Amino acid sequence: VRQGSFVFAGGSFTNVEGRDDNRYLVKIDAGTGLIETFFSLDNTVNDILLNGNDLIVGGIFNNLQYFKTSLAAFDIGNVVPELTFGDVNSTVDQILPDGNGGFYVCGAFNTYNSESITQIFKVQADGSLDPNFDVGSVNSTVSAAHLDGDDLYIGGSFSSIQGEDVNRLARLDATTGAIDLTWVPGTTEAGIETIETTPTKVLVGGTFTTIAGSTNSPRFAVLSKSDASLIGAPSVTSTVLDMEKYGDDILVGGAFTST
Repeated sequence: VRQGSFVFAGGSFTNVEGRDDNRYLVKIDAGTGLIETFFSLDNTVNDILLNGNDLIVGGIFNNLQYFKTSLAAFDIGNVVPELTFGDVNSTVDQILPDGNGGFYVCGAFNTYNSESITQIFKVQADGSLDPNFDVGSVNSTVSAAHLDGDDLYIGGSFSSIQGEDVNRLARLDATTGAIDLTWVPGTTEAGIETIETTPTKVLVGGTFTTIAGSTNSPRFAVLSKSDASLIGAPSVTSTVLDMEKYGDDILVGGAFTST
């Protein structure tokens, strides 16, 4: 992400330009490309969100110096994490802005600030947990989320939400977290890694080979936004990890070598 004249990047790297003091998280001068002094972590960063003056970082790190596990916030310009910002007890896969100064956090955790919360929660603009958003029990990892108006699409390796059989992909009310049982395409195995939408379609990528009862769109599929039926997509040879809108196009990236 970029903030002013600086770019912040995260990942699984342990060395940048021969320097081993910028592990997993780095701050780069966008004009010169020079590395700036910032905070190093002890394991992978999966996602970064610039939220106002805060840099929110999620991953699988456990930096004991400041007792921050998998989720941390930094005030821009400060190399020390905000100690009052909440903690989770395991992996954060994605941090998604809600458009109003707050954000969603999803992953493989089951607590936030020692409160029982499984796999996904929402933080309000003031930094507090949103009490109105309650997805309830999710039985496994939520690895992807995408906000589309009043709808929040989530994907991962779960097979149950709120006691309902929902395999790997679901649509929630973005305000309350209630599941929409009129939109349940389902996958029979493997998981969802990324989600995008258009006005009429939902695009999903991951490791699945069956979706909406069909094997015709392995690892990348286009679904109807109205009824979750499979519209189709070119099959790809291996995992789809990410998608981004670029004008009228959708850019798709992953481990595949052909479509």
